[in-house]
Amino acid sequence: MDTQQMFQELDRLYAQGKLDEAEEKMMGWMKEGLDSGNKSLCLMMCNEMEGLYRNTGRVAQAVDMADMALSLIAGMGLDGSIHHGTTLLNAATARRMAGDVEKALSQYREAEAIFKNLGKTDGYEMASLYNNISQIYQEQEEHEKALESLDKALELIKKMENSEAEVATTHVNRALSLMALGRLDEADEELKEKNIGEELGVSRTPVREALRQLELEGLVTIIPNKGAYVVGISKKDIQDIYEIRSRLEGLCAKWAADKITKEQLDELDENIYLSDFHAAKGNSEQVVELDNRFHEILYNASDSKELKHVLLDFHHYVQRVRKITLADPKRSVQSNQEHRQIVEALKKHDAGLAEKLANEHMMNTIHNMDNYGWDNLFQ
Repeated sequence: MDTQQMFQELDRLYAQGKLDEAEEKMMGWMKEGLDSGNKSLCLMMCNEMEGLYRNTGRVAQAVDMADMALSLIAGMGLDGSIHHGTTLLNAATARRMAGDVEKALSQYREAEAIFKNLGKTDGYEMASLYNNISQIYQEQEEHEKALESLDKALELIKKMENSEAEVATTHVNRALSLMALGRLDEADEELKEKNIGEELGVSRTPVREALRQLELEGLVTIIPNKGAYVVGISKKDIQDIYEIRSRLEGLCAKWAADKITKEQLDELDENIYLSDFHAAKGNSEQVVELDNRFHEILYNASDSKELKHVLLDFHHYVQRVRKITLADPKRSVQSNQEHRQIVEALKKHDAGLAEKLANEHMMNTIHNMDNYGWDNLFQ
């Protein structure tokens, strides 16, 4: 079977939702490539399996496949090639999803240098690269850097055909960063249909449809005859999010108690140790990053991509509030102690206790906000 037939077979299985069968096929072709010394076949299967694992939430396996692909590229003498650049882009995205932000950013920059050296500066790959970099900066609350990357992405996306939805989404991401910087008038201006339509040279209809989809996702609100505006977050929104999270985090811990691996438990232990260290040093940024990673490990351990997706969304909605509360030394120490109790329950595979402790962890966060003062949070 030649490579074209292989991809046709995979497309058929994907269309039928037979992902397990597709994975089995790829593993068979990978073995075939390894046995015959066909490194090109192995590289194709590595990249394809990395995409499958990444899209199904199995980020650790995606990272492993990406690393294998990069090793094959080095062995094949393809350093600096377009294959190297695109594989680095995929590897960086997998690492970003896995929480290894520093390595992800390094690989994105390495891919950027390769694309520039090859003269591939105006394609989809570069636009995707800049969008992914902007997401890292937004998650780290480095919004000026996020805007720089979003501007680069927007310049490229506008040149592509049928890109109205991507352009609208990029404008919304710019608006969110502008809002975080307190530049609210600029944020609202960013979302005007007329401006985006004129910028693209298209009618306002596809732009309106794109913004409507973003409204359904809760990123903007559309006021008749006025336009789209960035959705702010209120005290009630935060309380509702944490109330919902308390239930879902409990469910996540309950499921994780039965499915968590030794490697994940070891990583949680290391996370708690590092959090104690940085809290004692007053390194609040590292404490927040470690808190993010702690919850991502739990989400992965639940073995539910649907639950993980919902919880990550809620986690990011209240990123700014979490940064403020975890900057309080007393709360950061208390939060890490609550993490430690959850991990001890997971080690005992006590699903009921893990659920109870994870639920209480979220509710304690709300109580801490009450003590901190809601007016202070919204300053």
